[in-house]
Amino acid sequence: MRGSYGFYRTGTTPFGPLAAVGISTFDGNGSSTVRQTIRRNGVTTSDLFTTPAASGPYEVDSDCAGRGFLPDGSVFVHFVVVDHGKELIILSLSDAKTIHGVMKKIDRDD
Repeated sequence: MRGSYGFYRTGTTPFGPLAAVGISTFDGNGSSTVRQTIRRNGVTTSDLFTTPAASGPYEVDSDCAGRGFLPDGSVFVHFVVVDHGKELIILSLSDAKTIHGVMKKIDRDD
């Protein structure tokens, strides 16, 4: 998996509803970055344009099932790569949260 993906996430947290949009970039070698705007219970907690990008490792199995890792090595998200890498379906594994979303490949001329 390589390239940039626009995404949305939505669901519930212990603090109320969550909605987010952002951009994740995968390098094809197991490293990724993400920038996003997050709204939790109507309050912006992260801004796509001003909050620094976060980075972390990921891996994808041969059957297109993948996972993303936190710095401590724990898995925080499961995803499935579909449509030849044009889209990812994601599910957060964070405790007490029910968050899901979709990532779509950004087509751009580089």
